[in-house]
Amino acid sequence: MRRKIVDAAVLAILSVLWCRKVAALWWTFDDPFHLNLIRERTAADLLFSSAFWRAFPSHVFTPLLLLSLKLDLQLFGLNARAFYMHQIISFACVAPLLYLLLREWIAPVPAICGALIAVAGVPMIEVTQRLMDRHYIEGLILALLATLLFVRQRYIPSAALYLAAMLAKEIFVPLIVLLLVLGAPASSPAAAGRRRASRRDGGVPHLIALAVYVVWRVAMLGPRLESYGWAVKPSDWPRVLATLPWRMLTVLAHASAAGWISLALMAAAVIFAGRKRPWLVFAGAAVAILPIVPVSFEIQARYALAAWILAAIAVASVRIKFAPVVVLLAVMIAARGEWADSYRLQKRMSNEARVFSMIGAGDVLWLPATPPATLPELARLTGSPAQWTYDPLPLCAGRLRARRFFTYVKPNVREVSRDEVMRDCAANRIAPLTVDLGHARRAVLELRPVRRRHLPRRHRGRPAGLRRPASRRLPACRRPRAAVAHPLSIAGWLGDIL
Repeated sequence: MRRKIVDAAVLAILSVLWCRKVAALWWTFDDPFHLNLIRERTAADLLFSSAFWRAFPSHVFTPLLLLSLKLDLQLFGLNARAFYMHQIISFACVAPLLYLLLREWIAPVPAICGALIAVAGVPMIEVTQRLMDRHYIEGLILALLATLLFVRQRYIPSAALYLAAMLAKEIFVPLIVLLLVLGAPASSPAAAGRRRASRRDGGVPHLIALAVYVVWRVAMLGPRLESYGWAVKPSDWPRVLATLPWRMLTVLAHASAAGWISLALMAAAVIFAGRKRPWLVFAGAAVAILPIVPVSFEIQARYALAAWILAAIAVASVRIKFAPVVVLLAVMIAARGEWADSYRLQKRMSNEARVFSMIGAGDVLWLPATPPATLPELARLTGSPAQWTYDPLPLCAGRLRARRFFTYVKPNVREVSRDEVMRDCAANRIAPLTVDLGHARRAVLELRPVRRRHLPRRHRGRPAGLRRPASRRLPACRRPRAAVAHPLSIAGWLGDIL
């Protein structure tokens, strides 16, 4: 027992050292929106207000995320560093808990390797650096605790934690399948009997927890299950589903040779570990992938979190000497580049947000990396009267009046002269962008990309450009309107919707 405590403490310290830099970040992505939202709501509203959740822009039911942020806001106010310290502490709990769970079946060294692989992957890198994704981390903590208690046959607290994990994030709903498949560790015939009993005795409270969640969710959101983000036409679903595994692997590899090598080693380890129990591999894959199918048109790294954790567990269970260590080294080498790239973008957006909150009326944040939906909420949160633009065209056409311009010049955001920003006008070309608005039960905005040769040379080949027609759901409205001012707004067109 003492060995387990020491190992878990070491893993927690390593986790803090790994992600310590996130404490320097500020509000990014959906953070201002969430903070504006929870400032005006009570904890009871976040848990039990059907009107609140039906008006929520994304069709999700994640009350524990908002409660977690509400707690930070009550305790620390708008102190972003304190929010991120909470994030670091939560992240530091994942590896120790996964290690303790793996030690129910696996020797110390492979268990340590599996825990470190889990927290060093691309999905964990993304969710650790974003406050808006905290529910993935805290939901995972709750799911690991629920599993650990289940295998130790403490079914009532396990079911309560399972319910809490589902309230944190929907991807943990299928956990009950793995719990019933695993049961208690079976190292002897008597233990095998206990496993069968655990499936029977432990299944009932967890099924009750699942029923409570379903009733609660339906009461808050209604009976319909809807995705958020990109809208997929029925004719596109076969292509979306067929390409889902490859697109997930592409995201996890992070377009690097080290990433692909680490994925290849992990895939080999998963196949080897599951050769005697292929049904368990398929069950794990289904549990990890099915919850993300509704949002699978565009794969984000965090969507693969469950798949990555299960793959890390499979690697730890490989009974080949040094195999988990080799995979861990490959993952760590790939993770260094992935962490640096992701953190660089987060740091830039944090700096842009800080500067935006401090500059005054007549000042413009020029061509930021911060998403368009973030800045209006940030202005509301901080009271900043500044302007922003993602497109040089308003300035080039004489429609934008500004006293000062601030833009990102590596490594900081600084003031630049009007002459510097006017240089972008020389590269502009005017080209049409088709907008089709269909209005049925929900409005859909469809964008058709312009030809590559119509774009300015400096924008050609950008990953943000649309490669095929794409659609996105708009909130229900009687007369949907959109204003897309310029084809160069493709990367940030959502902010132009009225």
